[in-house]
Amino acid sequence: MTIHFFVSFFFFFGLRTFVVYSEGAVSFPEFYFLEEPKDLVVAKGGSALFDCAVHSSSSSSSGQVEITWLKDGTLVQYDSRRHQLSNGSLYIESVEHSPAHRPDEGYYQCRANAKRIGTIVSQKATLQLQYLRMRSNASQSSASSSSPLFSSRVGDTAMLACPVEGLPPPSVSWTKDGRPLGLSAGNSDYFLHSRGSCLEILSLKSSDFGSYRCQSTSAGQEVTASMQIVENTDPLPHQGVVPRFVMKPTDQNLREGGSVTLPCAANGRDRYGKQPQITWLKDGATLQLSSHKDGRMVIEGQGSLRIQRLHEGDTGLYTCRATNKEDSLDVDVMLQVLVPPRFLRRPSNVEATLNSDIELECDVTAKPQASIEWLKNGDIVIPSDYFQVIDGRNLRILGLVASDEGMYQCIASNPVGNVQASTRLVIQQRASKTTTPSFQRSGMPTLVQKGFILAVVNLTAHAAASATHVTLAWKPPRLGKESPELLGYLVTWKEEDSPRERFMNVTTSEVDIRYLKPSAKYTFHVAAYGLQGVSPNSASVVVQTSASENVPGQPTNLEVTILSPTSAHVRWESPTMESTITEPVTHYKLYYGVLGDSSGELDVNIVETQYTVTGLLKFSKYGFRVVAYNTKGPGATSGRITSQTFSDVPSSAPQNFAAEAAGSTSIVVSWEPPPDGERNGVITGYKIQYKQRREKAGNIITTDGNQHSFNISGLEKGTEYAVSVQAQTVNGSGPTTDAVTVKTFMHDLDESNLPGKPVSLQVRPVANTVIVSWTPPVEQDIMIRGYVLGYGEGLPDTYRQVLDARSRHHTIRGLRPSIQYVISLKAFNNIGEGLPIYDTVTTREETTPEPQIPMMPPVGLKTVVHSSTSMTLTWTDTTLGRSQRVTDSRYYTVRYNLKFLRRFKMVNCTDLVLQVDDLQPDTEYEFSVKVSRGSRQSTWSLSVFNRTDEAAPSSVPRELTVVSIRDSTSVILNWQPPKHRNGQLTGYLVYYSTDLSASDYDWFKERVNGEQLTTTIDDLSPETTYYFKVQAQNDIGYGPLSSTAIFRTPKFDGSEGGIIETPNDFHGRNIFDRSNSKNNWLSVSQTPIHDKGGSNEGEPGVLPSYLWIVIGCLAGTFFVVLLVIVMAYVFCRRSSAVPNSEPSDVPKGAVPLSKMPNSEMNDLKPPPDLWIHGNIEISDLDRMSDADSSTTVGRSGGRGYYDKVASDEDGYQNLSLRPFPASMMSKDEVPGHHKELVPSYDFKFPSVSNQPSRHNSLSSRIPIQQVPPRVNVADILQPGFASPRPLKPSSNSKISSGTAPTTQPLISPPPICLTSKLCDNVNSTDELTEEMANIEGLMKDLSDITRQQFY
Repeated sequence: MTIHFFVSFFFFFGLRTFVVYSEGAVSFPEFYFLEEPKDLVVAKGGSALFDCAVHSSSSSSSGQVEITWLKDGTLVQYDSRRHQLSNGSLYIESVEHSPAHRPDEGYYQCRANAKRIGTIVSQKATLQLQYLRMRSNASQSSASSSSPLFSSRVGDTAMLACPVEGLPPPSVSWTKDGRPLGLSAGNSDYFLHSRGSCLEILSLKSSDFGSYRCQSTSAGQEVTASMQIVENTDPLPHQGVVPRFVMKPTDQNLREGGSVTLPCAANGRDRYGKQPQITWLKDGATLQLSSHKDGRMVIEGQGSLRIQRLHEGDTGLYTCRATNKEDSLDVDVMLQVLVPPRFLRRPSNVEATLNSDIELECDVTAKPQASIEWLKNGDIVIPSDYFQVIDGRNLRILGLVASDEGMYQCIASNPVGNVQASTRLVIQQRASKTTTPSFQRSGMPTLVQKGFILAVVNLTAHAAASATHVTLAWKPPRLGKESPELLGYLVTWKEEDSPRERFMNVTTSEVDIRYLKPSAKYTFHVAAYGLQGVSPNSASVVVQTSASENVPGQPTNLEVTILSPTSAHVRWESPTMESTITEPVTHYKLYYGVLGDSSGELDVNIVETQYTVTGLLKFSKYGFRVVAYNTKGPGATSGRITSQTFSDVPSSAPQNFAAEAAGSTSIVVSWEPPPDGERNGVITGYKIQYKQRREKAGNIITTDGNQHSFNISGLEKGTEYAVSVQAQTVNGSGPTTDAVTVKTFMHDLDESNLPGKPVSLQVRPVANTVIVSWTPPVEQDIMIRGYVLGYGEGLPDTYRQVLDARSRHHTIRGLRPSIQYVISLKAFNNIGEGLPIYDTVTTREETTPEPQIPMMPPVGLKTVVHSSTSMTLTWTDTTLGRSQRVTDSRYYTVRYNLKFLRRFKMVNCTDLVLQVDDLQPDTEYEFSVKVSRGSRQSTWSLSVFNRTDEAAPSSVPRELTVVSIRDSTSVILNWQPPKHRNGQLTGYLVYYSTDLSASDYDWFKERVNGEQLTTTIDDLSPETTYYFKVQAQNDIGYGPLSSTAIFRTPKFDGSEGGIIETPNDFHGRNIFDRSNSKNNWLSVSQTPIHDKGGSNEGEPGVLPSYLWIVIGCLAGTFFVVLLVIVMAYVFCRRSSAVPNSEPSDVPKGAVPLSKMPNSEMNDLKPPPDLWIHGNIEISDLDRMSDADSSTTVGRSGGRGYYDKVASDEDGYQNLSLRPFPASMMSKDEVPGHHKELVPSYDFKFPSVSNQPSRHNSLSSRIPIQQVPPRVNVADILQPGFASPRPLKPSSNSKISSGTAPTTQPLISPPPICLTSKLCDNVNSTDELTEEMANIEGLMKDLSDITRQQFY
């Protein structure tokens, strides 16, 4: 078992690497530098000496080590000035230098070669020339003024900088008015900074004004500069002003271990006459400075900061803050401490076998980051398919060959230094345990000895080639019962005419070989291996990779220049001609995005090789890269360049600002920083502004950037103060919070008693934490120094935490899940602890957080327009599979807005379809969607644009005005289009009338086409009041009418007339209500005049016209009631006058009315009136109380018949009115003596019977004289009336074969008598005709009155 495991381990891991890191098996000779050359600064004409010493423990003598020198990477040519000494050092006798010829400046390296070992190269040493000169900006300013002037007041601080620079740094001395300054150790009025290059004078006196000169000396050279300090006699007030800086520090890049002085001084006396105080902050926090003058960080002079023994941790943003009672002022400086490269991991000696892959390690730390290059035997290794630099550090060599053996060096460099480390690679020609198998090249292999090695049977290989990779697949061997176990396959490949052969082992019958060369021929071999070893037989295949596409190469020299907090300029160079081949570049795509942002990159297509990106986030790190495109597609991407946009003032005020009185003379304020996305930089501080309620000028206190609370002290008792705070960055201060008013206590808080019990305690559990919040005790006059929070598992106060008195919430961390904890809280002061408040809570179960892997965004977003306000959106979620069914807790967020606007509306849904109904007509919208599940979410999908349908205008035309034309009855109307057009306007409709009470249909109208916003109305009546309205129209329809404009035309002589102002309440009340004298806004002279014969309804006429309407309505009601009474009376009298004789031709089954049972006669109800509002119609009869109840219709003394009728499905009984035979009527009964049959009509009577229907019953027959058609009274009264319109029968009506005459006079409705009491004293037909004529006359008069009033 142990042997089996060892062999399996060997084949799975040994075959994978085929590398032996020997520890004693191979002896590596020692070969390294004892001394390497150092940087030199020499004077022109001086000498330079670079030392070099090498150690070698090779069996060869030390004389076999050969030393040569390189300058800027090439061999040094020795001459009379340059010599190599016997110990290998390089000596330059006289260094030459001129502006046009600098043969000796540059970097030098010592190269050592040992036979049978290799070659190594030393680190780089730089040779620089000494110099001393004026600074470039100082020399330009001195051209216009030989002596710069500095204006100051007595008592101010002055700082003078000597504008000279040199290498090495020069020594500087100062004089005033030609005499040396007294810079003795006891003189505290003068300070020298930065090796004397900066002079600071504290509290200027009158004797300090004058001329100053600095003298710089270095390497025998001398440079002087002069400047003057003059007294400021400006009469402007010099007190009560904000600080101003005398000198500001500048950014510094210094090497580790050095020292620096950051000069800073400010003037500006506040209202109390005090100079500003200088404080220093680092990354927004106050620096802890040393009080000892020899400390590492000390203040010199008024406020200059000196830092000694610099180290990497000193890198950061430093802020010099000048503060007085008026305000504070900041200036920021960036200090970069440069650290030379140091090795974290050196390459070690390696022994490897042929055809194996190795990786040489090299890792360094440096600031700025070091670049690493690899050398083999002193020559730079050029990356290729077989030599790869991994992550800019390690060197990977694929398919080792014998020529790869030698010395390899890793050299790391940055601007302040470089280091090197070497290693030796030894190639083993044969290694029994790790030798690559030797494959047989002839045909298929045969079985070998059983139990020794696994034989391969029927093994084939198939290749599918592309430009850079090949996929191999094969069939596994057929295994017998006694065959050894198959462990895997060994795959080897080799490029044609290349000495390098590579291999890898796999456990599957398919493998993908990548990173091959295009247009190259490779030979692949596949062999199986088992516990006994690798089969000597293999299958092989030759594959030709395809040619690469002619896509562009990689853009080069990508540069990013930040222009502002929101913009950057990006430029690059086109790919080289070799990489572009024959296809030219058509365009570029620039990708950029915030580093670490899950929303991904943005991209923009560009034709040129530069572009200015706008709309960036402030103070954010962006990554930029460029890809070139041609007709074949995208090429390789350029390297990513990272840049950070500039900072800016905060966009938002601090959050959660609160202030409360802490005593009679103090107020405590607290706040939280602005939101992350609105800070726009590093918060360097907070300005607290406070003042008494009636004070004009307040006080300002500036805190650190990491401070979120402050105690304002020294206030007055019982006084109200307004307090606010604002955040600031290096660019300035942001918005201020709303002021909070706080009143200090009249007396200090009492601390002679214990604090009370907190009012409430709330706890909220999580898995490992509990969030506790509380309300302080109600006794506000007792001092609280803080709170004690206790907690424990089942018991309180096992653990205790002391919290600040201003705390109102706290998070207890490090708890165990699913455990019950008892929480206690009590306040304390100097007397002791108050009463506690308790609560219990159980922490939640611990859950494994879902991996924060971004989800794939939805695809295929589509929109379908339904109307002017709604669309339906559909999309596809590729993670749901074919079913596209949501079965988990995911949901989708759809955002939409007007095209190109930033503000989105968002809607959540759980389906793949959503209908949006709150859209605006004829508006183009942008839609996108994303999916979320738990804390994971995708990026937004691609946007889709669509436009809603048009709709009729939804708002009125605006600003309708009427302009008169001089000496004319024409007017010009002007207006503005409606706010909500909802489509392209096709015209306007102009309404005008002299009668405001007329309906819109009766107003005069004129059409105005297109977008025209004016028209002229001609031929108006003089001295008349007109009303104007406008209505907009588009392809869908008309919009609402505008407000009414009122205009009175002038008289014939052109006098009077003009616009009548519309009262404010005109649109809000009924325009027909003119009875209110208070709102009678039309005067007598302004009353509209009707054009068509209408009377002037001014003062006397308006009210009577409406009174006539009321009177007419009352009169009409009276006549209708009277008509009903008269008709009932006449019909009953006429019916009783007819002889009671039964006809001979009574239908079979009919029952005479005289023989109808009394019970049935009593149940009959009279039909409704046939005259309703001037129309003659027959209405349905009332519901009967029994299904067997019969209906008796009597006329002419009971000459009528009826049948019992069964109820239909609707619960109604069918009553058929049929023609009455003429033979059954006398001539007097038939007007006009017509012999034709009168039409019959069917009616439905409601049935209330619960008995089953009798379908075989006959319909009731009601003989009537005449059933008049349904006609309108107004039509009858019109002249020339000939024939009424025929009555349209109902759907279940049956018309008999007889027809009525085509022309006949109006005939009264048939008299229907239901009881004998109503049918007495029947008159003749002539009497009935006379009564009907009278009624018709009354109806005609009523109709004329109604028509005159309403029409």
